[in-house]
Amino acid sequence: MRQQKIKETPVIRFDWAIKYLLRDKANFDVLEGFLAEGKIEMAQKMRKDGLELTLISKYTGLSIAEIKQLDVN
Repeated sequence: MRQQKIKETPVIRFDWAIKYLLRDKANFDVLEGFLAEGKIEMAQKMRKDGLELTLISKYTGLSIAEIKQLDVN
């Protein structure tokens, strides 16, 4: 019986990818934008689930005013 060779797909580690991106200062703004979007999305989900503003602020790093603004939009 012949063994079939499996092609190895290169795996890029997350920490390596972030370090690579941050070598260029222009990429910092892009990365910061992605992280901010993640915080906003998480805050919206937390609000939808009925969590208190203080908890949302604590875990997302957003101010209470920023979280209240999400309700308006």
